[in-house]
Amino acid sequence: MYFDGAMNKSGASIGVVLEAPNGEQLLMSKRLCFPTTNNIAEYEACICGLEALIAVRAKKVEVFGDSMLVVSHVKGEWELKEEKSRIPCYEGLIIAHLDLEDEMKWYEDIRRYLEVREYPQSANSRDRATIRRLATQFTLAGRQL
Repeated sequence: MYFDGAMNKSGASIGVVLEAPNGEQLLMSKRLCFPTTNNIAEYEACICGLEALIAVRAKKVEVFGDSMLVVSHVKGEWELKEEKSRIPCYEGLIIAHLDLEDEMKWYEDIRRYLEVREYPQSANSRDRATIRRLATQFTLAGRQL
């Protein structure tokens, strides 16, 4: 796993590359939608990659990052000198409201498009364009979005 996070005046983003032993790569990137520092962006990138590795049930991994702070902290070589806050920086933000009782989940059209490049039968040209645009923000790991 390779990870990197960055922050500038226009916002923060993270990127992760998972590489299988056979060379196959899974690329992920996200824009962080909460106030952050560069170090927090690095931590978020590492966490995102580790969560993806858990999702694909990786057994043995090598992790590479360019943040000496994050890498040394994760390896247990460094400890935090002082905590700025025990509250996550994203606490209080609404990520999404999902109605988990729905039979058809909101993301199924995106998952299906990524998996087999098919649209719902009822989709018009505007719906198809929306699905294609949204699909650029997701990736499949196996059959999992």
